[in-house]
Amino acid sequence: ITTNSENLPALNLKAIVLRKLGKANEAIDMLNVILNEDVLNHQAANEKILLEIENGNSTEADKLKKELSSLMRDEVQSYLELAVDYGNAGFYEEAIDVLKRLEEKGNSFPMLYYYLGYYNSKSGNKNEALSYFKLAPEKPHVYCFLFRVESVDVLNLAIQMNPDDAKAPYYLGDLFYETQPEKAIALWQKSSELDNSFYIVHRNLAQAYDEIENDITKAMKSMETAVACNSDDPRLLFEMDELYEKNKESSQKKYELLKENSATAKRRTETMLRLATRSVEVGKYDEALDILLNNEFPQFEGGREMQDTYLNAFTLRGLNSFNKGDYKSAEEDFTKALAYPIGRFGRSRWAQFHYLLGVTYQALGETEKANNSYQQCMNIPVEDNGPDQEYNYYRGLALMKTGKSDEAKTIFEKMLSNARSTESNTFFRQFEGGLSQDRREAANHYLAGLAFEGLGNKAEAEKEFESALELDPGHVWSENHLESLK
Repeated sequence: ITTNSENLPALNLKAIVLRKLGKANEAIDMLNVILNEDVLNHQAANEKILLEIENGNSTEADKLKKELSSLMRDEVQSYLELAVDYGNAGFYEEAIDVLKRLEEKGNSFPMLYYYLGYYNSKSGNKNEALSYFKLAPEKPHVYCFLFRVESVDVLNLAIQMNPDDAKAPYYLGDLFYETQPEKAIALWQKSSELDNSFYIVHRNLAQAYDEIENDITKAMKSMETAVACNSDDPRLLFEMDELYEKNKESSQKKYELLKENSATAKRRTETMLRLATRSVEVGKYDEALDILLNNEFPQFEGGREMQDTYLNAFTLRGLNSFNKGDYKSAEEDFTKALAYPIGRFGRSRWAQFHYLLGVTYQALGETEKANNSYQQCMNIPVEDNGPDQEYNYYRGLALMKTGKSDEAKTIFEKMLSNARSTESNTFFRQFEGGLSQDRREAANHYLAGLAFEGLGNKAEAEKEFESALELDPGHVWSENHLESLK
């Protein structure tokens, strides 16, 4: 304090010591100095309450207690922080007093009770401590996220005194996962052994098996257990779908997972959107569009799943209609796809829609409209490298339709060269962290397939599309082109 008179924690500690020594007036003077510098200093305000109680001024103490309660807003972390400040200095009774105020208000945050157990144990109240340690795991675990290093000792003591508690090792694993993941896994496994019905610990283990152990099979098994324990959590369904995709499970399996739990999936936008995506993959375009057109989805900068799913649904449904000879329905769907307000990324896809409208108009005998659409397709700028270079394929087809086969061949050969190059074709999507290695390779095979198809080499095109589907079973356009070739 002599070298830093503005060290408020040290001044607080001095005020507490003065109170303990019975020097109430000096303590009050010190607390007034602190509160003059920091009117929100909870410990100083609490010390004034304790001084009034010790002086027998219960009315003033109650008044100050109400003021502090209003200041702390019944926020559990504020109470825990104040209790930890006392506990770290060895003032366990004061820590207990602070926490019991919130307990009396019916707060159900689990760590409130774990800390009460810990400080009671430190105060020698072993029976009271055990009662709190048994009460803590009964409190709801939702939104209980740990960040204090003091919680390590608290939870270790809880595990020691109440070894049947499945929640304490779970919470401790949460605290360790980022810095000591192996230790977290062991703690979560212990939690699951104590309570195999506790779904969230299976979910956490699935994440750890995937991220830390790189064992997708164990991860899937653990996540499936989580879903079986609680199929009412839409986030679990989304994460299960992500693992299925990573393990190259079929689109049908992914669709069935979400469809069978559709009522739950629709409670979370990303899961509901994923159901629409899987619906497109299994050819249920009307179902996908019903989801997309009758719900609202938040859009994130760089995110393209909704855009791609919406455009794929209309385009593939339009192609189905075209193949059945229903050209008017095909025209309607292609036009709706073209009308979608594409943002900064993805505008190269307009080339696809203009080309498909061109062949549709041609089938309807509207030659002028067809030629106009082909010209519009050729005018769409498509980068030779990047995530949307596949749409150069439609520019090449439009060139062939207008008698410019040599230019078309140049485009297809360039696409093939890019597909074979590991440097020029990363298929990176800004803000999305890029595609996984498998999906990037699948995209390369798809690009090569388009190039071979454009060059008239159907056999090689089929091989490339098949390779793409092996790496990414949900690649709807590889599936579509493969079916058209066969």
